[in-house]
Amino acid sequence: MNNNKNLYIIIGVVILLIIVLGVWMWQSGTPTANAPATTEIPFAGAPIQTSDTTGAINQDLKSIDLGNLDSDFQSIDRDLKSL
Repeated sequence: MNNNKNLYIIIGVVILLIIVLGVWMWQSGTPTANAPATTEIPFAGAPIQTSDTTGAINQDLKSIDLGNLDSDFQSIDRDLKSL
């Protein structure tokens, strides 16, 4: 009687594993819908530069506003010292 019960449990577990494996394979084989391509500019605030010359790139780099980095690092230093 106990052997039959164990056999039924083993068969049930095997069937359950086969079902789970089948669902997993079915889901992984189903192609997913790709998102439609957008024509939006990723950085709307950034100007589009059409020239890639060294002079244009250097001018763009010089025009970047980094703010006051020293004050930012001073606050970080204060926070680190308080740890």
